[in-house]
Amino acid sequence: MNLLLKVRQLIHRGDLDTAAEYARLAYSRNYCEPTADTCDGIIRAMCEAKRYRDTFDLFHYFYNELKMGSTCHSPFYIIKALCDLGRLDDAIVFWRATSSQSCPYLIIKGLVDEEGRLDEAVCFVRKYKVPPLAWSNVVSGFLKLGNHHVANQLLEEFESNTNSESESEAPLVRLLTFIEHSFNQGKGEEAKRCYESFMCNNKGDKGVVNVCGDVGKELLKLLLKYGKKTEAWILFNRMLDGFKMDFQCLVSISVSKNVDSETIDIMVGECFKEGVETFYKAKAKGAILKPVNYRNVITCCCEQGMLSEAECLVAEYSDVHVYRALMNAYVKAGRVGDALQLANNMVDGDLKKFALDMLN
Repeated sequence: MNLLLKVRQLIHRGDLDTAAEYARLAYSRNYCEPTADTCDGIIRAMCEAKRYRDTFDLFHYFYNELKMGSTCHSPFYIIKALCDLGRLDDAIVFWRATSSQSCPYLIIKGLVDEEGRLDEAVCFVRKYKVPPLAWSNVVSGFLKLGNHHVANQLLEEFESNTNSESESEAPLVRLLTFIEHSFNQGKGEEAKRCYESFMCNNKGDKGVVNVCGDVGKELLKLLLKYGKKTEAWILFNRMLDGFKMDFQCLVSISVSKNVDSETIDIMVGECFKEGVETFYKAKAKGAILKPVNYRNVITCCCEQGMLSEAECLVAEYSDVHVYRALMNAYVKAGRVGDALQLANNMVDGDLKKFALDMLN
């Protein structure tokens, strides 16, 4: 098995420490295979696990000590880690050192959220290439201050400068910004009417409303945050299958990007029964599922006593966290024999030792 596949397997199992040790072998004399994906993979996994010190150490080892040319992915996770830790200025310094002309959304969001730095955020979105959500965030900042004139001015500026890649997202950015403002002002019905009107009236030449990945995900979060679960589920399902939606009229939705694992996790966690169905539907549609998606749905099945469903999923994916959840569920249900059988079926020595310790 080559190094990259071994690291991916260990990450998939949740054994990040061993994965990091294998990744550090990337430049040893015994290996000569491409290593960028290997290094990016373990740095991403450490960041997603909120193990920020390990994230920084691995990046320093690969790209400073070993002088490996950084890819476009690893610096993003360093920026994310710094922003998560509240070190916005350090994130900006690091980003500038990468000489990238694309400013990450997290930096813009941090500037908007930090008091007194809204004008700085405006300078960033005007000077650098930023994702559409960054513009929405800056506009929302001015709406919260009651400065509707500047907010509208910025939206018009964004819409006039959109390229072919972000053109389909521009109407959704305006929608997202203003229905969020309406909700914040306690005008839920007005926000709902605005949303429904948009879905009916903003169709392209083929009668399609484009729902793009990141903006669509933020729209889902917003609908769920303010209790519009019916609308959120309809939107999510149409993002998955692209069929027709009924909001007083029939609207077809086109998905320009795959629904990502975070979007799936949001909906799985929203309501357990529908969430399990959502998981299977997303899987059938070929959505990219990450270990965290499996862990969460298996853990939920165990907590709800749905052991047969959990067992089926464990056959597809397993790690320490999943085994712990399933074994706890077996013991809680009085099925100690099944717990012991699970322990005996664990081929990996470390997992078996862990399982036996759980039963002692």
